Amino acid sequence: MRFLFIAKQKKNVDTFATTIDELLARGHEVTLAIQQRDPQRDRRLTDRFASAAFSLVSCPDERGDAWRRVAPLVRSARDWAQYYQPPYVRAGKLHQRALARLLRELGSMATLDVGGLPPQ
Repeated sequence: MRFLFIAKQKKNVDTFATTIDELLARGHEVTLAIQQRDPQRDRRLTDRFASAAFSLVSCPDERGDAWRRVAPLVRSARDWAQYYQPPYVRAGKLHQRALARLLRELGSMATLDVGGLPPQ
């Protein structure tokens, strides 16, 4: 079986290191895509996961598909809506931050103060 791990930086890889080791030990192919790359870190990772079944690749700088322009807006709206769910009803600061991101994504320069808490 083939597995793909995508990480922003090396510290995120550390979280999955034992899983990657185990997958390689079981004969699976593992590809690791990292957004923030540098040659020294790449060398350490290829040494760390020394296996012919392991490959290290770069992530694309940006999306190249039809969702490229709309995906950030959809994510921002999803994140904002999440704070209307019962477990997050008192997470006022998180709600405010999600709202600010959504407004930025919509191109709004407005700031809204919803009293810190989403409506119940």
